[in-house]
Amino acid sequence: MLYEHYSHYPRGTMRIPIPGKKGHIRVFEPVKTVDTQYHIFDTGYERPDGRVDSIAVGGAFATATDIVNNMNAAADKQTEIHDIQMQIDCDEYAVNHDLPFINLDGTPVPPEQQRTTDVIVAA
Repeated sequence: MLYEHYSHYPRGTMRIPIPGKKGHIRVFEPVKTVDTQYHIFDTGYERPDGRVDSIAVGGAFATATDIVNNMNAAADKQTEIHDIQMQIDCDEYAVNHDLPFINLDGTPVPPEQQRTTDVIVAA
């Protein structure tokens, strides 16, 4: 969801304490709905006893959700590409320096899975 990346508190909320008060300001607190197409958030003051004074705003944010999902997928792909390149660099270093092959997590690569210089050049 859109608010998860900006969360400082559980459930994707931001809660700001008020100096000298026991309550806090809630910002973009998600409101549960039956229809998952809609995302509703409230912003307001939560009292120490749990009662809330707030304003709720909602809507269906399909385009924004798609944009964020596409950005997350692109970032995941870049991370995957980086990890593959890093493994290739490690394998190439191992070949050039006559060292054992290791995975990025530090575990040894079984001999049958080790790459040859031909595979590294082709990669």
